[in-house]
Amino acid sequence: MEERILQDIKKQYGSLTKPDYTFVKKNQKQKYYRELIELINANYFVKDITDFNDDVSYVLLLDGLLTIYVSLVGHYAVVTKKNVFIDERNVPDKLKKILSEKNFILLRKEIVEQKINFNAFNTEANNTSIFHALFSDLTIPWSVYKN
Repeated sequence: MEERILQDIKKQYGSLTKPDYTFVKKNQKQKYYRELIELINANYFVKDITDFNDDVSYVLLLDGLLTIYVSLVGHYAVVTKKNVFIDERNVPDKLKKILSEKNFILLRKEIVEQKINFNAFNTEANNTSIFHALFSDLTIPWSVYKN
């Protein structure tokens, strides 16, 4: 799994040391993201809290409670509840079904927290993780609020 993720990261950014973020704008318009978001909208009250200045994912607040990060780097997602990481077995079944139908993979916490050699804008090079490359160049939400 980690090898596939790293391949997707390299493919989208072109380089880990000098990443090119132009893929973000292009991938936002892809049909599979529009379809995924439409399905989520049909099942949840959704507030889009994405900030493409820092995020390389759609960040959606669902029913005012769950936050889903849907990566524009590859078909990956993570879910939090009030900034606490939600393990796949605790993600609502209807959300898991939607993600599965669109071939998105819910990643485990230990995978997204793995450090990688990636030069992000906001995060120090020695502190970047798979989360920063796949989802957002901000502090990992659950690292601030320990579960």
